[in-house]
Amino acid sequence: MTLGESPGACVLPGSFFQNGTCFREVKLHPPTGRVEELLEGASNSHCLASSITTLLAHCIERIGPITTITPEIVRNLLVGDRDYLVLKLRQITIGDRVEAILVCPNPKCGEKIDIDFNLRHVPIKQGRISSQVFTVRLPRREAFGEDERDKHCRVEFRLPNGGDQEELAPLAITNESEAVNKLLARCIQRIDGITEIDESLVDKLSPSARSEIEKTMAELVPQIDLEMEAKCPECEVVFSFPFNISQFFLDELKVNLNQLYEEVHFLAFYYKWSESEILSMTRKKRRTYLGLLSEQIERSNRGHA
Repeated sequence: MTLGESPGACVLPGSFFQNGTCFREVKLHPPTGRVEELLEGASNSHCLASSITTLLAHCIERIGPITTITPEIVRNLLVGDRDYLVLKLRQITIGDRVEAILVCPNPKCGEKIDIDFNLRHVPIKQGRISSQVFTVRLPRREAFGEDERDKHCRVEFRLPNGGDQEELAPLAITNESEAVNKLLARCIQRIDGITEIDESLVDKLSPSARSEIEKTMAELVPQIDLEMEAKCPECEVVFSFPFNISQFFLDELKVNLNQLYEEVHFLAFYYKWSESEILSMTRKKRRTYLGLLSEQIERSNRGHA
């Protein structure tokens, strides 16, 4: 069985670097009840990035040969790789099929729309990752507006990771342009001989220079393509929408928190297991025992009928 065929094993569409060595193979396991409990409140968009870090830190068994997975390691994963791993976790925890409800964006309609799709069919854009730092050369007159027609400046940058996502998530909600500015200041490592990069220096870059840097980043990063199209059956408006699989999966786990406690109650009541023992089980294992228990109770009831 190859890596891609093994349950929970996958290959990053991007790459993870540690001490200059690149790793792409990852082994996952489904979240336990304890992790589901930890993620209560994860539907709050302000803490989505940190909730993804918590989820992956508990559910990644290894990255290449690395088996001690810390939150800091997870923060150093590229944003696209984090999204990909959450998608894979959703597949091994709940399944491939996604069923959701949208609201028609037509203000005169507002009809609820059922959508469903298979995660196996979601396009995954592979990253073009050859190193941790990348370079783009810009004409100096375009970068800083200086009239030096034969001179270029060398811009070195890294790609956005989970740490950037966590740090800038609240700002991105209130001021997207400022968040982009801060992101560039975090990701740009050097402009010619300048290594102290701050927002004031990023502000001096011309719009065309910023656009070129952002375009190059977009070409390099791995990405899940979940920009989808739907048609309202009521008013027939066709619209596109981004589907956030990370938010959706965390919401699914939160919605089922009451069910988790019911499962703990029944298993503790009949099997006399401790709460800690039951919460250490994955959803699939808990429900396997609940299925066996249900069958046993049904047989007993038939025997007394």
